[in-house]
Amino acid sequence: MLNNTVVGEAGDSSAIGDALGVAVKNLRDGPGKSKIVILMTDGQNNAGKIPPLTAAEAAKALSTKVYTIGVGIRGMAPFPQMDLFGRKVYVPTPVDIDEDTLKAVSQKTGGKYFRADNSEALRQIYAEIDVFDQERRAPEQRRSLTRTFLSDLRDLKVGDLVVHVDHG
Repeated sequence: MLNNTVVGEAGDSSAIGDALGVAVKNLRDGPGKSKIVILMTDGQNNAGKIPPLTAAEAAKALSTKVYTIGVGIRGMAPFPQMDLFGRKVYVPTPVDIDEDTLKAVSQKTGGKYFRADNSEALRQIYAEIDVFDQERRAPEQRRSLTRTFLSDLRDLKVGDLVVHVDHG
């Protein structure tokens, strides 16, 4: 499953529409009848060529359900930067997640929007998506997203855009 996980594939910025478009394209000809995308970001669509809602239309047309997750605390968060002397410092930076767009993407595709402001909330979100996902799969196809995916999130950096695709 982790082979289908792409961190930063759309570049250094948050190209949410492009990332979703790539995920949908990867799922288009894949095996299985039921397809989901889990799109997790800490920002806004500020790069790329495909608007997120256009990518959501493509996902809907290809019967791909998109679950979106906005990650980060509300307000200000420490963001790592290098100071003039090459030392890593943390600068308070406003957290600016485009929740309206993420909600619209998930709603358009029959998914759901979630907000995670800590690691426990993220675990609970994946457990909930697991329940939705398991209900639509045959018993021999069931596996836990929570166990196989969340353990590898510890290596992510602030600003990473994660898109997980699953060929149900």
